[in-house]
Amino acid sequence: MNKRGIPIAIILIALMLLLLFSQFSFPWREKMNLKEESIEVSGIERTYFLHIPPKMNGSLLIALHGGGGSGKSIARLTGFNELADERGFLVAYPNALRKHWNDGRGINAYYSQRGEVDDVSFISKLIDHLIEKYNLDDGRVYVAGFSNGAMMAYRIACEIPERIAAIACVSGSMPKSLNCPGKSPISVLIIHGLQDPIVPWKGGELTTRSGVTLGEVLPIPEVVEYWTLRNGCSEKEERYLPDLSEDGTRVKVTRYLNPETEAEVVLYAIEGGGHTWPGGSQYLPERIIGRTCMDFDASEAILNFFERHHK
Repeated sequence: MNKRGIPIAIILIALMLLLLFSQFSFPWREKMNLKEESIEVSGIERTYFLHIPPKMNGSLLIALHGGGGSGKSIARLTGFNELADERGFLVAYPNALRKHWNDGRGINAYYSQRGEVDDVSFISKLIDHLIEKYNLDDGRVYVAGFSNGAMMAYRIACEIPERIAAIACVSGSMPKSLNCPGKSPISVLIIHGLQDPIVPWKGGELTTRSGVTLGEVLPIPEVVEYWTLRNGCSEKEERYLPDLSEDGTRVKVTRYLNPETEAEVVLYAIEGGGHTWPGGSQYLPERIIGRTCMDFDASEAILNFFERHHK
């Protein structure tokens, strides 16, 4: 290899690692219409992007980006803005400090976890601020996240369940070290690929392609079991979605329900699916992140789920 090739290769590898837990801009979801705002939390300015629909119904959706991403990137990835315009959700896209959430894994690789950044307080104060400013319904607050953002959504549900009506977690599991003492029910939607190479279905120690350890997470079946027991779900139904795209994936939907409280856990298990957002873009090659399922739109499924639940 020539002398110039070495630094170029190092730069390319570094960029690839950064993007493993990130998202890209997608041209068909470029209708942003966001404004940037900030609040102070523990003496630190915390920023977020906000999308205000033409007519609000009192619901608040907080969308959490993946590691290495930003509020803008999750807005582009999900296309939540257009759906929010149709349904009346106010959507907030918070920014993590240095692009990673403190989801409870307690690892040294990221500043937010190494420095014990209190992201739960950030989200809680953001909820208070937006409810007061826009006269929202405090019983219709929802959190959705991707990857590191999904792990953060689990932490929020564990630590401030009284603030949240439901969560949706895409391509992220519960950290094994996460303390989840709450007992109050909270409905949970889980969307995960069985062939996810970044956050494996079977859980275990997460690592980068260079071998950096990123903490241990639970297997998805254990996550489902935890929330179904906590929610007192006694009914179960299963079905497969139609194979519309022939993209090498199939989607099995399992719904667990507590018929008395209507609390539920819904699992979209994507056979052949990778570390992706269903209905989104194949933002990196399959050999790195696996396949993107196009048989359903995760964003639409999430809002359909949220609309069924309130405190």
